[in-house]
Amino acid sequence: MIAPNPERDSWIAKAKAVRIERELERRGLLKSLRRQGAELVGPCPKCGCGDDRFGVRPKEQVWHCRACDQGGDVIELVRHLDGADFAAACTTLAGEPPPPKTNGKAGSVTVKEYIYADENGKPEFVAVRLEDGTIKDGRRKKTFRQKRPDPARAGKWINNVAGCRIIPYKLPELIEAIANKHPILVVEGEGKVDLLADWGVAATCNAGGAKKWKPEHAAFLKDADVVLVPDNDKPGWEHINIVGASLVGIAKRSRVLVLPGLLQKGDIIDWARAGGTREQLDELIAKAPDWQAPAFPIIGQDKAEAKKREDELLDALMNTPKGIEYHRKHKEAVKELKTTSTALNEELQARRDKVPLFGHWLVVPSDDPVDGDSLLRDIIRCIRRYVACSHDVSLTAALWTMFSWVHDEVAVHSPILLATSAEHGCGKSTLLGVLSFLLPQGMLTVDISKAALYRSIQLWSPSFLIDEFDQVLASASKDENQGELRSVINSGHTRGQTVIRCITDDHRPERFSTFASKVIGMIGRKMPVATFSRCITLEMRRRTKADSTERFKHQDDSELRDLRRRLRRWSMDHVDSLRDVAVPMPKGFINRLEDNWRLLFAIADLCSGAEEWGDKARLAAVNIEAVSDKTSISIKLLIHIKRIFDQYKWDAALSATLVSHLKEDPEAPWAEWNRGKGLTPNCLAKLLDQFGIKSGDVHLPGDVHGKGYKRSQFEPEWAAYLPDDVPLPPNSGF
Repeated sequence: MIAPNPERDSWIAKAKAVRIERELERRGLLKSLRRQGAELVGPCPKCGCGDDRFGVRPKEQVWHCRACDQGGDVIELVRHLDGADFAAACTTLAGEPPPPKTNGKAGSVTVKEYIYADENGKPEFVAVRLEDGTIKDGRRKKTFRQKRPDPARAGKWINNVAGCRIIPYKLPELIEAIANKHPILVVEGEGKVDLLADWGVAATCNAGGAKKWKPEHAAFLKDADVVLVPDNDKPGWEHINIVGASLVGIAKRSRVLVLPGLLQKGDIIDWARAGGTREQLDELIAKAPDWQAPAFPIIGQDKAEAKKREDELLDALMNTPKGIEYHRKHKEAVKELKTTSTALNEELQARRDKVPLFGHWLVVPSDDPVDGDSLLRDIIRCIRRYVACSHDVSLTAALWTMFSWVHDEVAVHSPILLATSAEHGCGKSTLLGVLSFLLPQGMLTVDISKAALYRSIQLWSPSFLIDEFDQVLASASKDENQGELRSVINSGHTRGQTVIRCITDDHRPERFSTFASKVIGMIGRKMPVATFSRCITLEMRRRTKADSTERFKHQDDSELRDLRRRLRRWSMDHVDSLRDVAVPMPKGFINRLEDNWRLLFAIADLCSGAEEWGDKARLAAVNIEAVSDKTSISIKLLIHIKRIFDQYKWDAALSATLVSHLKEDPEAPWAEWNRGKGLTPNCLAKLLDQFGIKSGDVHLPGDVHGKGYKRSQFEPEWAAYLPDDVPLPPNSGF
């Protein structure tokens, strides 16, 4: 998705929750695999190669075929086996089509393809079932299109059936069943034929749906014992009468099977779901009377009226405050709807969850394509209208805003946008307030628990804006929950990171994603390096008399609404061009620094027009990172030791001598190390031990010897942690 869509996220999560073994078992493929250590191995169900080329790791829920060079999770498995796209694979696994998009519309996806083959099994044409996720009369709204093989291009299709023969569905099986004198059931729709085929019952239908039966279809049923199974609506009975009339003088016998207990518009699939079995079907077939153009029966209540009444009851409950009146209506609804209290509560909660928390979460994209250059300019102008800040800060905040709209779709890493200042009153809260109306589903808060964070991600996929974060850090050392919150925030830097919690009565572990866009506001920079290294830091300053800014009212307005609409349309049009994009990086931007800035540079390059936003973004990044010291104390120690060895051109040094030189810099931490006692050889040894550097006997010129370190011990660590293309931090400030 481009803009967050909780319903779509839930739909995808439902698909991902299907275990690979269960999907293989459903397809009858699991029995061909054998256990080999931690894996299930066997021939690939797609290419059929080898007896161990295909492997499944149940613990990690991943698969891989070495012959096809394909692998991934359960969704990728279905895509591999069915040749389906992402949406179709999720539809297969979730058992339902995708929900509507956040603009209220849903793109149609291919749910199933039905191959119409000739007598020899050669495909004549294919009927394609499409669904867009909408519901009509309690059923999924569907459409069909047909395609035929392209005779000039192997494996390609032409989206029409011009010149194709008119044949019934599953013709080869139909011919075999007639030869074996089995009854042939004629139903309306390929899905019903497939259901009956799974039961071992011969069945067929025509392409195109009700009332599209042709005499050409009837010709294939010569001398057959035909059983007509109508859907329980007027078109269904009209269709069966057309089929019955066409079989007069052709079929050996034509009968009609009326399924008992169907509601209006019900069919054999509904009957099976209600508990109907193959054995019961055989009994009904044996009793089915001859076809005589039966009268049109209406079975059951008016479903549309029942749905309308259900909605009325649920709406009344949702609008009734908790209390005696609510419980009375709740009890009446349970009785009238013939359900349980638990089921009713789940339905009410599901309906509440679909309601957005804020009006500005509903964003309709602009009708016209959006120019990135003008959009970026207008976001910067909006930010600077209310916030006194440097051009580097406003440009970075604007780029990060655009990044948030493609975050869920293309981001691998999620850098935290950190707004910080030395004192209060520097515009941090104002900046977060403005961004809360510009980010997709912005959620502004001054406090949040770890559970609330990952549950919010699961429910809404919001963009978090957490102010007063210094208070969270201050209490983290005393409050275990706040310390865990920091860990959860850190984990959300990388896609796929989760927390695992047991929240149900059966203590079954569940995975919760922590991947979400986050903005943090705080006083100072006193935070753990692990968190700070995941941040893009915006240094805010207090407004002066020379700054002409307006007071932000912290409420939505036409300018913010227009920017959101343009942001949504821009993200929809450009998300594909940002997938796995490679961009040039400034010198020294490697590892996590590259992870944090890569997509922002890509967006800036994409928006470059009258302005070279890419160059400006890289310059801003260099300026911002130059004053953001994200170096850990251990790396600082390596830097200082390298400077000392280089300055004195040492090949080795005694521990005491090295400690003495380290403590000479008044701005370095070593003189006040160990609670003001100063760095000692023992403390130095403990700090270097994590790099595997240990003191030993060294011999220096002048017959000086003792415990110390050789330059050769440090050189591998200097090469790894202080590469030549990464500029060392300035000497001051350590």
